[in-house]
Amino acid sequence: MPEGITRVYQGRLQILLKSRWHSLQEPEQDQEKWRRGFIESGKTDPLSDHPFRERLRTIWQRVSESLGFGRKRREREQRRQNNRRMAEHAITRIWPSLGEEAKRRLAQHHATMIVCSDLDEVAQWDTHLKNVFSKKVERSSLAGFVRWVETKEGKRLAIVVWNGPPKSIHEYYVYAHELAHIVDRDTSGDRISDSDQWWAAWESEKTEIVHSVYQPELKEAILRNRQEAFATLLALYWINPGIFRTQKQTIRRFFEERRLVHREGETFPA
Repeated sequence: MPEGITRVYQGRLQILLKSRWHSLQEPEQDQEKWRRGFIESGKTDPLSDHPFRERLRTIWQRVSESLGFGRKRREREQRRQNNRRMAEHAITRIWPSLGEEAKRRLAQHHATMIVCSDLDEVAQWDTHLKNVFSKKVERSSLAGFVRWVETKEGKRLAIVVWNGPPKSIHEYYVYAHELAHIVDRDTSGDRISDSDQWWAAWESEKTEIVHSVYQPELKEAILRNRQEAFATLLALYWINPGIFRTQKQTIRRFFEERRLVHREGETFPA
């Protein structure tokens, strides 16, 4: 194949993996490096040492080929570029609202961002990732999801797939929600949302919170299970610290005491 054609063909095979994490080295100590690296994963090409490079590239090819060529592909790539900019802007804006423990928990994970052009592409990634890595996976939302996969050595990687957010919810919510799912897990795989403390906090305020939610998709996510409730509420607190002024404030205190959000009245860097 001529060199020029090779370059174009390879350009279409971008998997959008974070290049500096391809060897799955030890987790970052610098939280800002994690944020910058995670954003960069939505823009860069894969390197040869990523343990899932070939499997992810195969999925990308299948997804790409199923969604059209020519003008359809060009239009799709333009939407993808717009969604990349939206993701970078959203994460940059959300970041100061995260408590120090939330940032630390993010930094201990290896993560890859895959930015899609539309909801059809998100659904295609969902289907192919289930087929390639595991049939037994958590339910995914239409706009984005986190898929946890492991290397043969047992190292865990979070693959975050998302499109731009639906118009019916806050523009930053989709990104904050998926980050909250990563924060939920520690390196052993244990989840904050599986703890008795979270269950008690959630049960004590569930009725009051659900009653105050008007968006059907958010209400459904909260009621689905305790993991979705955790990610939904933590994301909403990051976006709007004054949200859900409940009588007991049990969940707010739960997040504050674990330094997942800043304490009310506490100042933090912009």
